Amino acid sequence: MMNQEKDFIPISALQHYVYCPRQCALIHLECWWTDNQATAAGKIFHERADAGETTRKRNKCELRSLHIASQKYRITGIADVVLVEYVPSSNRIASIIPVEYKVGQAKKHIADEVQLCAQAFCLEEIFQISIHEGRLFYGRPKRNYTVMLDEQLRKSTQEVIEKTHQLFAENKTPLANFSEDCRKCSLVDYCMPLVTSTRKRRQQDLFSLKLNELLND
Repeated sequence: MMNQEKDFIPISALQHYVYCPRQCALIHLECWWTDNQATAAGKIFHERADAGETTRKRNKCELRSLHIASQKYRITGIADVVLVEYVPSSNRIASIIPVEYKVGQAKKHIADEVQLCAQAFCLEEIFQISIHEGRLFYGRPKRNYTVMLDEQLRKSTQEVIEKTHQLFAENKTPLANFSEDCRKCSLVDYCMPLVTSTRKRRQQDLFSLKLNELLND
């Protein structure tokens, strides 16, 4: 039986989950969103990247804003750019390379790589072809980085997909885990990580426990 659309999660949620599970829940479960300078610049950057038309030259085709989905992983989204190369003198696809556009620069975590790999999962299922690499284009250095879609990245992406599905199924926003990344997050004022952090909650629980012990003595 085909999975219903409501069971699908957006590929963008995977990137948010890697960055911070609480951020992912605030955006996709509680529908909180606000722009800061970085996210506003990202929107403009993506609009420019997506504005181009699909082009085809000889045996190569460049698809833009392609709606994609995977029944196997129950994920869906939009691929910024998909480079398709055909076998000469035939319409058989020789290779597919997804390209994801980012306004900033390469990050320390693998959120962008996971998002790109998830797009590859969808494209492999749609076109029935193995995809070995993708590309991340960062606007700040204006440079393409080749990402090898190896077994390690595929396994990490599958794990993130499973954890994100679990987060959506539980429909519960995790407590914050305060870090330096919190200061860069556009939702920091809604999240209030210093108030809702797991460390703060543990301190509150410990205080409540000691208070109850004193009252019951």
